[in-house]
Amino acid sequence: MKPARGFALAIVLWAIAITAIVLSATQISAWRQAASGRETLGQIRAKWAARAGVEQMIATLQSSTRTGTPVSTKDLLSRFAQRAEGSVFSASYAVLTGDNGRPVPGVGDAHAKLNVNLLTQADLLLLPNMTEEIAAGILDWIDDNEDTRSNGAEADVYASLAYAYEPRNFPVQRLAELELVSKVDRTFVRGLDENLDGWVDATEADSETLGTITLTDLGWSGILTASSVSGGLSPTGEARIDLVTASAGDVASAAGVDAAQAEGIVSWGRQPNANMADFIRADLSTLATRAFTAEGRTGRNRPQIPANLTRAQLASLLDTCWIGDPTQPWPGKLNINTAPREVFEYISALDPTTREALVAFRDSSAGQIESIADLLDVAGMTRNRVATLSLLFDVRSNVFEFTSVGRDETTGLTVELRVELDRSTLPVTIRSMVQR
Repeated sequence: MKPARGFALAIVLWAIAITAIVLSATQISAWRQAASGRETLGQIRAKWAARAGVEQMIATLQSSTRTGTPVSTKDLLSRFAQRAEGSVFSASYAVLTGDNGRPVPGVGDAHAKLNVNLLTQADLLLLPNMTEEIAAGILDWIDDNEDTRSNGAEADVYASLAYAYEPRNFPVQRLAELELVSKVDRTFVRGLDENLDGWVDATEADSETLGTITLTDLGWSGILTASSVSGGLSPTGEARIDLVTASAGDVASAAGVDAAQAEGIVSWGRQPNANMADFIRADLSTLATRAFTAEGRTGRNRPQIPANLTRAQLASLLDTCWIGDPTQPWPGKLNINTAPREVFEYISALDPTTREALVAFRDSSAGQIESIADLLDVAGMTRNRVATLSLLFDVRSNVFEFTSVGRDETTGLTVELRVELDRSTLPVTIRSMVQR
């Protein structure tokens, strides 16, 4: 009997052990499932908190564009910074941008950098790590033909690679695209900013380096952009008028000019190769006379030669009118009000004297220059010079970029959304939003 009892006891103990193991495994599985559920829920809360930050920035940008009264880019950036933090349920968000390689609350201005699609070879050669081969290759990548520049690269070069591809032959869409250009190294574009978020963090450099970060440590990404766009709405949020198709009455109403001036403006705007800079370069009476002559309007058929535009009328004309389709996006100009001093050094059209005069004029206005026509007040500046610079500079920005970081307060999990917003049309457009 004793052996039987011993066997029964062993069976009971074995069963208890198996039950304990099963219960333990069940508990571990349940704990893991609960932890996984908490983590999933935490990620969802963090993501939607980050999205709440994005929506706050959209609302700020949209309301500032719809006001009917121009809001300067400097003031708009200040509004962004004031609304850069918030909370939603059990999560919070922080909107960040880069400032000289360091993260700060707020939104960055894409127009504070030079748009690579507007640069000449002379401009490109001013960039760090640039060579004549790379500069020519970038221009070949952007232009719309297959003609290879001296030292450049077109389709045949890229077809010979192990993993062949074709050049875009169109404006660059994202700055990282430059890494596809022949001879361009990834570090030229990114510098220490490996993830291109606008600043260098502890995952990208050691603590000693972080204390000495400057704009040039970001590579070309600290100086260049491909995101900015010109044109679009006027500073008051209204659609711009196309001088090619507008009536003189439309122009008179929008720009605050009289009937004769409006007739001259429209006539010049319809001339081949006319552009808005022409109204800065020459008096309206001169342009109108040329336009009327070109149209064969002589003698009694010629309208009254208009009076020249006042400074206020010129500024209004530049704000409200356009030559060509105003909804067609064009590479963005540099905002003279927000661009760092260092960025001006990479514009070959600016000699040191002119560069210092422009920066001094900008600084004296606290970054509140209201019209590109105001550059006529810069010492030594001529109308022709300002007209040329108006092809490079603006005083208003359309595209803004930032990182919205959502944090779940329960788990500490975070989600980052890298975002570009464009207000050249309303409602505001999300040009890109990438989760990290």
